[in-house]
Amino acid sequence: MPKVILTIGGLLCCIVIIVTILQSQSNPHSSCTIKKGKQPLFPVHIDGRSGYIDREGSLVISTQYKEADKFYEGLAAVAMEKFPWDKPKWGYINYCGEMIIQPRFDDAYAFHEDRAIVAIGNRYGLIDSNGRIIVNPRFDKISKFDQGTAHVLLDGKEFYINKFGEAVKPQLDLSTINDLVKAESEGKWGFVDKLGHFVIKPKFESVEQFSEGLAVVQINGKRGYINQVGHIVIPPRFDGAATFSEGLAAVEIDSKWGFINKRGEVVIKPQFDHAYYFVDGLAQVFLGNSMGYVDTQGKLVWQPTE
Repeated sequence: MPKVILTIGGLLCCIVIIVTILQSQSNPHSSCTIKKGKQPLFPVHIDGRSGYIDREGSLVISTQYKEADKFYEGLAAVAMEKFPWDKPKWGYINYCGEMIIQPRFDDAYAFHEDRAIVAIGNRYGLIDSNGRIIVNPRFDKISKFDQGTAHVLLDGKEFYINKFGEAVKPQLDLSTINDLVKAESEGKWGFVDKLGHFVIKPKFESVEQFSEGLAVVQINGKRGYINQVGHIVIPPRFDGAATFSEGLAAVEIDSKWGFINKRGEVVIKPQFDHAYYFVDGLAQVFLGNSMGYVDTQGKLVWQPTE
């Protein structure tokens, strides 16, 4: 009898192991995401090669790639070549640097809604996060998915597809729209509500979508910010301005980019040739063609490199 109990116990143990393996295979990057998902990673370039740093600026995935993109939905597109003279092929890694989807594509983009756009030759298709080709590359162009549909171009015709490549009519879920939507009328820009009614009159030369309660507007060639009732809260005085993210926005003053807070105060002095919005505490900044990262206090956690 003890031998029988031991056999059953061993069998149960084997079943648990098999189930665990199958679960990991069904989503091979999940365990790594759980382990390192709370620590975002950022692509960097050193001497023509790309790798990833953490928020403190430590190199955690070596510069082994020809090109590297940002992480989305736990995966990042990277380009590698077998030999220096080869044309790079694109695949996807997880947060641990493990190659989850082998490099076999001529181009690859970030995942959105469990679909990534990939190219074979000059035709584009879709894969899922396990690397399975869901839509064979046959389109001239595919946009990223939004609410389950993507805009495509095929032989001069434009239409929308679902996640399986079937032609559909896009259905906008208005309940997901929290902010006003920019709209143009007679050459001027304003904002409409969910029903398409202008609630901020079209009187601006250009606008950007609202972010964190403020929107970029342009008046007489200068950019500033309005709130959601249309009041100017940061007067248009900037040559360039980006949307707010994590309480800060990149602005251009005298051909250099820095960052302001929501009171319009310069908190990171203009010193960069270009700057992008903050994500997970860091923003990309450029000096010439060299890219680095700055934190919200203005500290360069990664000196600009090419």
